[in-house]
Amino acid sequence: MSEWQPIETAPNDRLILLAVRSGDDRRTFVAERSIADKGDHWQITTGWTGWSQLHEGWEATHWMPPSPPPPVDDPSKKNRDR
Repeated sequence: MSEWQPIETAPNDRLILLAVRSGDDRRTFVAERSIADKGDHWQITTGWTGWSQLHEGWEATHWMPPSPPPPVDDPSKKNRDR
């Protein structure tokens, strides 16, 4: 698993885990950098509500790549073991 890295080294071309803070409140979001229409800003996913920007006052501090998904069981292998 990767370690948290300084936000200055975050990539511009993929989804990442983004650590943010506002005062003593700290959160982690799935995010990606958007450098399109509105300038350089972070787009975060908030689950079922879709994508939005970080709230005013939130400061992105660190990032890390998401871990790879777990392996998927191959159903055909289960049948051969019997």
